Amino acid sequence: MNSQLLSFAVGAALAALAVTPAAAVDGRWDTAAPVIGSAGAGNGTNGMNPWIPVAERAAGSVYAEWNFFTDDDNDPSNGFTFDSTPDIGGAGTITELNEVAFATGGGNVYSFSAATSFEIALPGTLGSGMRTAYLRTSTIGTLPLTTATLNGVSATAVETFTTTVGGPFGGTEKEWIWTFVVPNASSYRFAFEATGSSMSLAQAGAYVVPEPSTYALTGLGLAGIAAIARRRRTGTQPR
Repeated sequence: MNSQLLSFAVGAALAALAVTPAAAVDGRWDTAAPVIGSAGAGNGTNGMNPWIPVAERAAGSVYAEWNFFTDDDNDPSNGFTFDSTPDIGGAGTITELNEVAFATGGGNVYSFSAATSFEIALPGTLGSGMRTAYLRTSTIGTLPLTTATLNGVSATAVETFTTTVGGPFGGTEKEWIWTFVVPNASSYRFAFEATGSSMSLAQAGAYVVPEPSTYALTGLGLAGIAAIARRRRTGTQPR
């Protein structure tokens, strides 16, 4: 395998990883009736379809998912601050840093006046080494920036799902996923923001998986590609 073919194969496998962490499949968060206010419309009223079901979460991972946002400080005068109770998963918080948004009656976070900026914080994982981490959002209306960060490391979004939303307001719902590889840390802080006002954040989730060499390479062919690369460096041939 020449170097160009090897690079293409690695790139293709990484692209596959970016859109397929465990159960991250198109429309996983949605039902067949994507209407604002209906169950499963991306507005958090349906908790039956978690992004990563319990049985599919890697050992030692951390996970949190919000399907219905609430403002924990119950003070509408300062805007949406944070929601410290994930609907699915373990500990974690999501914060609207600019405090320009409000939690809608349908469980979304929305601002008609300014762009919103969010941080999801998850607790650290045990052990050492690198981690593969995923951020996923579902939004209606204005889109998020395609670049997000985790502990200062940037990643670019891949669109995993889009649909036209019915109901009185209409619009387009889109789901995005970002993939990061970062060192183990005492906490994981994902940051993302809207491109402008009127982004309605419907759902958000974050998933951090230990030992990407074990979990990320399995089933994607990267282990075989790495073996070929090693043979090329050492001059040995496959048997």
